[in-house]
Amino acid sequence: MEVTKAIAESKDFIELFKELEIEIQKVRNAQKPTTVKKTKEADRRYFDWKPFMKWLKDNNFPNIDNFEITFNPLSGHGLTAKKDFKAGELILEVPTKFMMTNKTAVQSKIALLFHNDQILQSVYSLALALHLLMEKKTLNSFWGPYIDSLPRKVPNSPLFWKIDEVLKLRGTHALEELAKLKVSFVKAYCHVYFRLEKQLENAIMKRAQFTYDSFGWAYSVTYSRQNQIYVEGSNKKLVPAFALIPVFDLMNHENGGHITTNYIYEKDLLETTAKRDFKKGEEIKIFYGERPNVEFLINSGFAIPNNPFNYTAIFFSLLESDKLKPKKTEILQKCELPPSGKFALSIENPVQDELLSFLRIAWINKEEELVAAEPIFNTQPVSTQNELKVYTMLELKINQILSNFPTKLEDDKKQIEIAKQSGATHDYLINQILIDEKTILNNALTIIKNKKQLLQQNK
Repeated sequence: MEVTKAIAESKDFIELFKELEIEIQKVRNAQKPTTVKKTKEADRRYFDWKPFMKWLKDNNFPNIDNFEITFNPLSGHGLTAKKDFKAGELILEVPTKFMMTNKTAVQSKIALLFHNDQILQSVYSLALALHLLMEKKTLNSFWGPYIDSLPRKVPNSPLFWKIDEVLKLRGTHALEELAKLKVSFVKAYCHVYFRLEKQLENAIMKRAQFTYDSFGWAYSVTYSRQNQIYVEGSNKKLVPAFALIPVFDLMNHENGGHITTNYIYEKDLLETTAKRDFKKGEEIKIFYGERPNVEFLINSGFAIPNNPFNYTAIFFSLLESDKLKPKKTEILQKCELPPSGKFALSIENPVQDELLSFLRIAWINKEEELVAAEPIFNTQPVSTQNELKVYTMLELKINQILSNFPTKLEDDKKQIEIAKQSGATHDYLINQILIDEKTILNNALTIIKNKKQLLQQNK
């Protein structure tokens, strides 16, 4: 789609994104029943977990006395310890039979959709989302009590935010990632919709049932809860698969420590141990991995302050008018650097070596300087003059990005406090992302200014 093309080329994609949203809304409106019975959304705080717990007990779920399901206003439902746990102690085991996986998907009613369909066979998340949606509509599904425990809406998934909320992220790397996810979702929906031909409609699901919103629910739930495991493939070898894992998917994230969850194929289960000591009555949290807030937001609908794994991305490209572009491209490719693309700026290391290497080559004007630079540009400055130019252009670029934001960092910090007090979750998440990205850019500016001063002193 044009949106993703514009993002890849670092062009303004906002108007294209708005047009896509208008078309999506037309589809959603057309699919709404002519008469809608209004029902108040049940408060998830008071959700009755008894049928779910009964399903676990009836099917011999292990370690069920280790935890209870509780609600926290900030993080939602989670698992609370019913006894003390020491770091490294076993907390949870989830046998594979409780999981919804790509393997159970191809063994289910939707298997017909997979025939001769490379997309469904290779995009594990899509297959799992369809599996979830189908089982939700299946009477007496084995996973029925689990599916009934899932939220009817995924309110914090930005995939279904209103367009005015989404556009508050204007200027961020997060908006680009969200736009790409939206396009991917629309493509997936259209692909499956047109695959539901007459013969498949009768065997699987009526097209009228396969609405944008129903698939959106399944897609959002899958993206926010899926985990990778390994299953036995057709050739008896272990192959990766995605899974929805009851109970485990209620465990919330906490920074620090390391991943303490493993899928043990020989035992046919997933095992989680304590990442630290937990007291009885304390919420048991796990470490999801070294992921930035952009990923947490897009995939899981949350963000955390002071995430040390945050990053943003900045676009640079060799100039089309540059007569040395062919030679520069050749040199860059030898070091596995692109002639144009996004370069990461992280909170820990805002100005990374790959970006400096690219810019050193990009800002050389003479062929003899380019020849001299080729052996060294990837490990050290080409010259003081070139290095000054690199940092000056980088400074200009970052200042330009910061000036394009509709708000200042100080405003975002005030707004996030207001959002905390009012419980406006979307506003909280938006401002957290804005704070993250602007902090990285400002940190980069500080490093750049200091480096320029040193270079000017050594001229």
